[in-house]
Amino acid sequence: MKQFTLKFTEENLKRHLDYNKNLIFTIRDEPKGGQGDVTIIDGVIYELILIGYITMKGTWNTFWKSEGFSSKEEYETEIHRIYGDDSTKKLYIHVLNILPSVGE
Repeated sequence: MKQFTLKFTEENLKRHLDYNKNLIFTIRDEPKGGQGDVTIIDGVIYELILIGYITMKGTWNTFWKSEGFSSKEEYETEIHRIYGDDSTKKLYIHVLNILPSVGE
């Protein structure tokens, strides 16, 4: 088990935590960790429980609600703004589960 870092904008982090603070889905352009690795988000420890990849032409846009966006169109606009329009580009889906605090 290793610790890795994920960066979020304040707005993006709020979207994620407001939707579901216990299970976070986030897409990145490279793998940030491996299954079982941990990261700290907003002072809380999360375990990377699943990582996989798809291409920009794949079904990545089905994750819009899980990432806290209000519409598929808003999500697509943000993903294309960040990662461009290359349909062969790999995007890595990271699924993170909150770990209980010590003593709970």
